[in-house]
Amino acid sequence: MIQAATQAVRMAGPRLAAFFSSPAAREFGKEAGKQALIGTATGTGLEQILPRVMGRTAPPLQESLIRSGVASALNAPVSVGLARTGMPTFASELMSSAITTGPAAMLSSRLIDPEPHHNPQASYSDLSASQQTEALSERERYDKQIALAYARNYSSPSHVYHHTISAAPAAELAGRVASQMGQVHRYM
Repeated sequence: MIQAATQAVRMAGPRLAAFFSSPAAREFGKEAGKQALIGTATGTGLEQILPRVMGRTAPPLQESLIRSGVASALNAPVSVGLARTGMPTFASELMSSAITTGPAAMLSSRLIDPEPHHNPQASYSDLSASQQTEALSERERYDKQIALAYARNYSSPSHVYHHTISAAPAAELAGRVASQMGQVHRYM
């Protein structure tokens, strides 16, 4: 069995060397390398710029470069190969991303943090504190929204004065008028 494997490697060696030194393989390598470089630059740029635009903190540049570089290095040869079969460029990139996303994520996570079991585990109090902080920020956000809605819909109060004449003052007024009329009749 070992002899058969050794024999297969000896036979494949010159053929593989001939294949990889052919002009078509060199052209394929250049195209895949160019696409990987562009993908790495684009991915790193987006991973650094978008969080900052949204007001969040961006991951460290080294992590972004590793994540984007590994994903692009795995994605580019598959994408170029699919494009050479006649598949549209967008479809080949989408298909290659679907194929390489899992392995790229696993490999880049191992490169960024090679020994995750040495990381300290979050305790219950850490999780509780983070939940309380998040709840407070949500409460502040809702309070601000309510205050803003109140400010938008607020109008100054209008004062309406109502003056009613009760029956007692009217009767009193009528009595005065009648008494004055009676005095007028006396003098005539």
